Amino acid sequence: MRRPLYLAAAIVATVCLQTNSAHAQTLEDIIAANIKSKGGLEKIKATTTVRMSGSVVARWSSLGCRSNYPMALESSRKRVLVAFRQPATLVSFDADSGAVQERVEICGDADDVFVDARRGYIYVACGQGVMDVLSSRGDRTTRVARIETSPGARTAFFSPELDRLFVAARAAGGEGAAVWVFRPADTL
Repeated sequence: MRRPLYLAAAIVATVCLQTNSAHAQTLEDIIAANIKSKGGLEKIKATTTVRMSGSVVARWSSLGCRSNYPMALESSRKRVLVAFRQPATLVSFDADSGAVQERVEICGDADDVFVDARRGYIYVACGQGVMDVLSSRGDRTTRVARIETSPGARTAFFSPELDRLFVAARAAGGEGAAVWVFRPADTL
């Protein structure tokens, strides 16, 4: 019997209460939780996959990378994308087995990552003052653009329905804080 999605939300809420930071998304009947250890330490506990029953079924190694913050699920390729800050790397895990599919160098201080399924792009917003656009078409993920934003502008949101990417820019140099709106291009 399949349990309703609100159980998934309850499991994620429990994970968030038990840790300093957590990020979770669903792919079919799996919840993937990207967990940062208690106390704000930079040590990665694990990337954990939980089935709707609420039991942990796997813990995946961070492969020596640290500071995993953003995560996204790429449904079309059934993989979990986790961005690490140390080193600045996007690691692709197979959603079923947890096997590492690839590692791609990304911009520094990553805080948000989104999949644009329509275009086959992955957007990584970084506090370094840039946003990386990666192409996940074919059998490899490659960077196709690096777009300047502003230092510290790492909070973002991609809306497939609006076909827009929103980036929050901090107040700096006499300029007020702003939300920048990007319209993704079909080709780069």
